[in-house]
Amino acid sequence: MALTRLDRKLANIRAGRYTRSDFVIADAKDSDVGAGVTATGFDWSARPPRRRSRQEFIAQIEEIIEQDIVDIMLLSQSNLELLDEKGAFAGSEMKPAIRANLETMCWGAVRHGTYTKTASVPYRDANLARVMANYPTSGTDLGLYSVSFSNNVEADTRTLEAFAEFRTEAARHNFKYFYEVFNPSIDIGLSREEIGEFVNDNIIKSLASVPRAERPLFLKTPFNGPRALEELAGFDS
Repeated sequence: MALTRLDRKLANIRAGRYTRSDFVIADAKDSDVGAGVTATGFDWSARPPRRRSRQEFIAQIEEIIEQDIVDIMLLSQSNLELLDEKGAFAGSEMKPAIRANLETMCWGAVRHGTYTKTASVPYRDANLARVMANYPTSGTDLGLYSVSFSNNVEADTRTLEAFAEFRTEAARHNFKYFYEVFNPSIDIGLSREEIGEFVNDNIIKSLASVPRAERPLFLKTPFNGPRALEELAGFDS
């Protein structure tokens, strides 16, 4: 498969020759993984306004792909399959990626759900072998893997063990990922500054035993202020 804009931008960043134009732009169209009927949003032009169908949602994504400005299009595995059947990414320099997992903290859009009231639990149902089956002609070799830490030994151990299992499977299929570390999904009694320190330490701790072959392409994490970001960047350039 030809190099994508993401490949070129990451190469420039790693080589230290990056410019403002190497800023990576991602579009998260993976809402169906954490929600249900509400995932596709509303068609406000309709009278009365109504929820979009899945097919209308896919059509919207196709329009964005045709613009070829976004660097990463994040999708559910099933919607990537539909788009591949349509040949939506043919000739595009955009990189498709799948939601490789989704912790329960991201299930907040489920109507009448109470999942976000307790510490997040790791969950993964994406099939890496299947998404890689026809790569590079279709599918993708990139996904987003996300975690959160709750300052709870049992919950955080489960999260780290699930992350280790994912890395083993990803390495087996030569599947790449970028790594998202959320802020805690529940109140753990820390100030904003302390949250930044807590998240930074868990990013570093969770990657400390990960060899180069299994490390993420890049990180995705909330902005907890300039001090926290400078601390993280200063730890390892």
